[in-house]
Amino acid sequence: MQKIRFFVKFETFFILFFLFSCSLDYNDTTNEKSVSPEFVFDNANFVRTKDEKISLEFSADKIEQYCGVDAMFGTNINFTSYDSQGKKSLEGRCNLFAANNETKIYQLFSDIFIHSYEKKATITAENLMWNGKTENLVGTTDDTVTITTDEFTMSGTGFTASEKDASFSLQKNVSGIIYQNETVETTDTEEKPLTGVINNDQ
Repeated sequence: MQKIRFFVKFETFFILFFLFSCSLDYNDTTNEKSVSPEFVFDNANFVRTKDEKISLEFSADKIEQYCGVDAMFGTNINFTSYDSQGKKSLEGRCNLFAANNETKIYQLFSDIFIHSYEKKATITAENLMWNGKTENLVGTTDDTVTITTDEFTMSGTGFTASEKDASFSLQKNVSGIIYQNETVETTDTEEKPLTGVINNDQ
């Protein structure tokens, strides 16, 4: 099986949620879970720093924070994370972002773009869900996910990726191009699943 030098550190992206997670403590026993946003931020821009250096920049047209259910929703999200040297390590965008800190479920919708500068790899999709408990990123059974690196471009449905064992798979409608020794190999596996083992060696 061909080893692929690619894996996006998805938790880097979802750290942005904890910038906005609710820190208010309601001791009122009559308190019920919110059905309307506790806070609304328009044209929001946030910066996270570490060791006096910017580690994350995040912007959104609107953010709605729900403290009662520990959830947040955002529209037209853009983010960039930086390594310890101040260089871009990851950037991305999506039109809608939903996060639930209780269930550790984070969902991205519409025009999703995630690019890793370190691995020179890109994921594009319309629907993705990150499960913080299982450390899995999954797409829907019907929506196409495309993964692009210097070594290949692959598209398919039924996308899953695991942080634990650094693997990914596309289950159906798989097609793409693999670059090997300066040659191009076109694949079209239709109903056959494609799986890959991620190799982080440079």
